Order: sequence, then C-alpha cells, then structure tokens
Amino acid sequence: MKAYRVRMFALCLGMALLMMSVHSQEPTRLQLVFTGNKGKAETVAKRVEELGYGPAEIREEAGGYKVLTRAFDSYAEANFYKSRIRRAGFIDAFAVKEKSGAQNPLFGEIGSIIQSPGVKQLRIDFQTKKTPIERPKMTPEMRSMDNEKAGEGDLFQKAMAFRWQKEADEAIRTFESFIRRFPESEKLARAKLMRAYWLLEKKERSRARKQFEAVALEHPDTQEAGEAHLRCSYLMLLDRSPDPYILKRFLLVARGDVPAEKEVRVEAMMRCAALYYRMRDLDTAEAAYQAIEAAAGNREVQAFAQMQRAAVLLEKAYNGKVPYSESRALCDHLLKNFPEVNVQTRSTAALMLLETLCREDKYEEVVLHADDFFREFLEVEEAPVAHYWIAKAYHKTGNSKLALDLLNDILREDYNTDKRFRFLNVDQAARRLASDIADKAK
Repeated sequence: MKAYRVRMFALCLGMALLMMSVHSQEPTRLQLVFTGNKGKAETVAKRVEELGYGPAEIREEAGGYKVLTRAFDSYAEANFYKSRIRRAGFIDAFAVKEKSGAQNPLFGEIGSIIQSPGVKQLRIDFQTKKTPIERPKMTPEMRSMDNEKAGEGDLFQKAMAFRWQKEADEAIRTFESFIRRFPESEKLARAKLMRAYWLLEKKERSRARKQFEAVALEHPDTQEAGEAHLRCSYLMLLDRSPDPYILKRFLLVARGDVPAEKEVRVEAMMRCAALYYRMRDLDTAEAAYQAIEAAAGNREVQAFAQMQRAAVLLEKAYNGKVPYSESRALCDHLLKNFPEVNVQTRSTAALMLLETLCREDKYEEVVLHADDFFREFLEVEEAPVAHYWIAKAYHKTGNSKLALDLLNDILREDYNTDKRFRFLNVDQAARRLASDIADKAK
C-alpha cells in the first residue's frame, strides 16, 4: 500500500511497510490471572463480565485456576482489546490461541478469485470511492430528457452519463427519479449504489454511508451488496471506528459471505491484511500474503504480495524473530523475476534489500547494488532513503568522500519524504551521518 511505516534506530534508519493481508483466523482469548484461590477466580470472572468481555471462562488446571475472557475471532482482535483490559487493572493479561481441529481458511477458496483477468493492478492507498466507473457519452438529447417521462433504460443511461463534480446535484436527482419510478428494476441496486457515490462526490459522507448501508441491507443477494460493504468499511476507517469492527466488515467481502465482483473481493482481502498488520498479527499477515502470492494468476498481484511478505519479514527481523536474509531473499527474487511490474513495488523491494544488507554489515554488497538502484529508481520517492544506506556503505568501505558527496546531495535537494514515510526525517539522518564521518576524519 502507499501507507508505509519507516523506523529510525539510534543513528540509523529503519524501514517497515504499513502492511496488508491474511490467511486464517484462530479464536483467541485473553488470560487475565492464574490463581490457586477459586474464590478469587470467581471474583475476577465477575469483573470480566462487568467490563463487557464475557462470558468469562474459569479453567481448572494443576495448581490453580485460569480466568479467561470470551473467545475473540482472531489473535489480532484479542490483541486490540488487551491494552484496554490492562488499563482496567489486569496488567498481566496476554493472548492465548484456542486449540482447535482443522482451521478454516480466512478467505475461503481464493485461487479463482485472485486469478481474475480483471485484476490488473491493486490500488495501494485506502480509497472511499470506486474509480474509474464506465459511463456512456452524455448527448444533448439525453441531457434534456424528462426524468418523469423517460423509459427505464433511457433514464438509467442518462443517470450513468453524468461524470463531473459540478453535475452531482443533477445526477443525484436523476438517480432518485429512477429509484422512485422503477422499484422493481434489476438495476435498482446499482442505481442506489451510484447515488451513494455521488453523495461522496459532494463530500456528504454521512448521507453516503447511509445509502451504502441501505444497498447492503436491501439487496443482500446482489454484487452491489459486496461493493456497498466495502465502501462502508472504508468510511469506518475515515471515521476512526475500532479496528476489529472495520476488519469484520471487510471480512464479509473477503470471505465471500456476501456476493461481490472478483476485483472487489480481492481489494477486501488486501484491506483485511493491512488491518491485521496494524493490529500486530505479523504471523497471520505473512501467511496471508504467501497464500495470495501462491494463488495469484496476475503477476502484478503476485509481485505486490511478495513485496508485502518481504516487509513483514523485515519487521520480524527488527524484532529478532527471523534473520534479515529471509526478507532479502524475497526482494532479490522479485527484482530478478518481475521486471515489468509497478515501479513502486520494485523500488520498495530494492530499498528493503539495501537495508537488510546494511543491517548485517554487508556493506560491500550494498556498493555493488548501488549502480542498479541509481539506474532504475533515481526518481522514485524511496530514492533519498536508499541514498542514505548507500552513503553509509561507501563510508564503511573506505570511500568517505563519496559518502559525503551523496549525503550533501540529499541535504541540498531537501527531500520531502512525509508522503511515503511518516516517521522518517531523511535530512536529519543524513546530517547526523555526515557529521559522524567528518568527526572521524578530524
């Protein structure tokens, strides 16, 4: 996604993507206490009920009693509530996955969905409206058509032909005429959905969401229902609803619990993944991207999923759970085998490759990769961050003058990395490194 997270560790930079995707759910409870006193366990269980995290469960084990909350749908959802429960006084609360038999895939059977030829390229940013929408050409005759006399087909064509923001009011009136006059039309769900999009165009988010909700409720057996649920999920994001609630809404579409176009379902899968990452469920996110990558028939989707999996592994490497080489291997594979995909997917992989080499003090290899990065990715938004890592490698391999030249280029250009990297000040980091090199030279 274009929503990425970059970390700084002491004098060095660290980069981590704001992630996306999932493969399975495991019911998970929060264990609050373990006590040898049954009366205390019962008191805690009662408190759990009062806090709204029941039904609580008391499990007797050798030496005492465990008190647990209700079962949440996933580890990620339980983790979300853990901080709230700790603030209520249970500071030692931790997540415990429920033991179960066979696990059901979170997305169901995804192969036929993600192989859809219509999935040309996934949008990386969260968006609240679907673009583009195919529209017929608006003719003078169509525009002058009387909304109260036109036939069903002609009126729908007219309504669909509006395309400019300044036409929003007229488009909404036309769709409202269609909805009122043709309540039995097979195009009714689409007309209601389009009315919601035009309300978004007018920046009337609250009214738009009510219309999307109406489509989902009144036309549950149509593909428009899936699209409506997807848009409601995005609007919940904008309204800062709790992550678990947003996730459950996206999952309705991602699992295929409601009908949806294939592209809509794939988009929901990716958005679920972003939320799992944000809720710190890295294991599920990694497995999810691997499942999507393996099933993908579209190379753009496959490369994007692989890049995101590499970013999950990079985050795990920061935490000491896997070696940096695991993330680097995926980045290297992507760069060698997907030369034609979106430049942002490739440049992000190239940047992570450089970072993992620096993290392992393999500076000679960074220098060897430098020309490749400059040749292909000189103009991308990741460039200044890559220049920092390359400058560091030059310094560590004895070419401090070249390192300073590159750092001075960064400072002279005054790069703005806020759009891609919210937590990174590349100028500040470059200035620190340049100062360190100068001090050592003295």
